[in-house]
Amino acid sequence: AQLRTGHYLELLGSPSDNFKSCCAYYGQGGGAQFMQDKMIQCARLYPDYPMCGQIHDDLMWDNLPATWTVAEIKKFVSHLGETETVSFPGLLVPFETHVGANGGQMKGI
Repeated sequence: AQLRTGHYLELLGSPSDNFKSCCAYYGQGGGAQFMQDKMIQCARLYPDYPMCGQIHDDLMWDNLPATWTVAEIKKFVSHLGETETVSFPGLLVPFETHVGANGGQMKGI
């Protein structure tokens, strides 16, 4: 199984196991590569606002300006979903934006 990025997974099991592994690899591996591209894109576009973390498909910042309005925060994050990545040209994925003091207090905006 090979992703369009060139990453591949060697399939050595039974046909049914290979099929399951291949589906998981495309879903998880492709998603992980997409998010890595977004992390790199963000670091290049916004060097003054480095991310503090990334878990699966969540990108997190803890150092955005306190003076930013909800609209400014949403615009900052949504820009990432409205631009293509090198590995997945043409793929645009909308981002949901949440704010909060910690993961348990996050609220969608």
